[in-house]
Amino acid sequence: MKLIDRISAEDPEIRKRAHERFLAFLNHVRLDESDPKERVEKLKQMSFGEFMNLLSVANGVLTNRACFRRWSGKAVKSVVSVAYSGMLTIEPPDDAEISFEQFFHEMQEKITAENIDLFAVKLYMAIIFSHMFEDGNGRTARHAYSLLKEGHSASLSSTQKRKWEISQVCNQTSLYAMMMCFRDEGIEVDDIATMQNYLVSNDDHYDAGNMSHLKYLAARRVLGPENVHGDSIELSQFDEQALERYKAEYADLRKRWFWKIQEQIDSSDGFFQYIKDNLDEAILADS
Repeated sequence: MKLIDRISAEDPEIRKRAHERFLAFLNHVRLDESDPKERVEKLKQMSFGEFMNLLSVANGVLTNRACFRRWSGKAVKSVVSVAYSGMLTIEPPDDAEISFEQFFHEMQEKITAENIDLFAVKLYMAIIFSHMFEDGNGRTARHAYSLLKEGHSASLSSTQKRKWEISQVCNQTSLYAMMMCFRDEGIEVDDIATMQNYLVSNDDHYDAGNMSHLKYLAARRVLGPENVHGDSIELSQFDEQALERYKAEYADLRKRWFWKIQEQIDSSDGFFQYIKDNLDEAILADS
């Protein structure tokens, strides 16, 4: 698994040409549909493979690849770090495509014209936090959000650069899901600031940014809650066997974290509205 730094943006002219190619692609496959009932029906008729081929080709067009690529069947294994306030870091679940496929089938089963806004938000977050492509996941997610919710592509200006508001929304979504994981493990944290005190030290794999909070939970599972005192765990005390178990626990927690993101969108109308309002402002305001 490699660390990918996504701080710098591409040349705006490259993105503009890619956006024009994407619009031509949409016209060719007839994905834009003004009637929400028709959008839902199209989605329900697609197989997962067909949906992923569309996402993969769209991602390739948006990242200005020279040729179309169908879905390879496997997500790129990476850690993505975006330098904004709060240090948004994403390390998707192992085999993220499996979690995303489960999400897709759930979406197919439950989506209606009446709850299409809810599933537009859920789809956006599923693409972001499964992070299946090496680049362009944000652009792909923004267009998917706009197409599902409104029936047309996102504007060029909304995809020309990463917007601070979107990064903040994703960061808050990620951290609140982590708080739910902490509570499931019996650690009552009242706010994000408190949770952010819980860290691991001397992890020579990489600096995982805010993913380090899940690493703390993984290390705590290995040691046993009764043997952990304080809000920092030193990984240098782990032998090889303990480290292997730690990695397995961390993998399990990343999968739980992915689903907690979906759960909190479903369970809190206020949180769903907060995400939707910010995505609408960042993605749809000038469409």
